[in-house]
Amino acid sequence: MSRSVLAGLITATLMTVTAAPALADQIQTQHQTTVDYSGIDVESRAGAKLVLSRIESAAEKVCGVRNGMKSLEEIRMERRCVDDAVEKAIESVGTTQERRAALDAARG
Repeated sequence: MSRSVLAGLITATLMTVTAAPALADQIQTQHQTTVDYSGIDVESRAGAKLVLSRIESAAEKVCGVRNGMKSLEEIRMERRCVDDAVEKAIESVGTTQERRAALDAARG
């Protein structure tokens, strides 16, 4: 597929299964959003950092990360949700070895 087609069509999808801590054993809800990165060169360091930043921001929204007082368990659940969502999104974006390497480098 050509680069111009990829730039126009590709989006990273964040899908997570989240649950409020009090309801974790009773109910799980699936949330998703789309992160558009058309026109960004994901294989460049600057482009990868920009895409990763967008993915992380979207993951925090999808996972319901909030400010304020939280228990350690809530913090762990949020972090696990964000990490899982980011990893899934990177897998969908990182369709080539170069993209995956750039995104992994941006994370580290």
